[in-house]
Amino acid sequence: MSKLNTTSNTRERVLKFALNKIKLETIGKTTLIVGSSKIIKVENSRETLNKLFKTFQRVNKWSSWSQPLHLNTTYSTNDTEFKVGLEFEQELNLGFPLGKNISKEKISELEINDNRVLIAWHKDESGVKSCHVWQYEILNDTEVEIINTEVFHGIPILFIKPFVSKRWNTLFEQSVNGLIEETEKKE
Repeated sequence: MSKLNTTSNTRERVLKFALNKIKLETIGKTTLIVGSSKIIKVENSRETLNKLFKTFQRVNKWSSWSQPLHLNTTYSTNDTEFKVGLEFEQELNLGFPLGKNISKEKISELEINDNRVLIAWHKDESGVKSCHVWQYEILNDTEVEIINTEVFHGIPILFIKPFVSKRWNTLFEQSVNGLIEETEKKE
């Protein structure tokens, strides 16, 4: 298999997707972009893509691999089929100045094809528009890139950005690493 994308093109495409979802054309002082990406070397990229998605679908297990960001995650209804419209709640450890926070989410995008899985949720709440995107993409036979990014936009972001930017990026990096470790565990 030939190389499908460069990592910068992949990240740029995910960022544009998130910006488009919240209808944001200009990034400014009231915008915060956090995220992490990692390319992993694997024996079989297709198998790894499937394992990553299988692990991610277990919303109620996120707190086991996405520490310390996720304290608890639960399905909002009895419907646990991973699809557009799935609702879940995240108890998040966001640090100063927001502390612990319950965030209700609803999967708004789920794209699955031979080389990529993209999962997203977005909302406009309390003066902040946000879009969270997870993507796993096959780069070639032995490499998969995992991207975890979120765009926040609104006046409140202007005030919290200096306090949360570095910490949230670190939390997103820990979540990517945790997902990889969880996926690599023997089933």
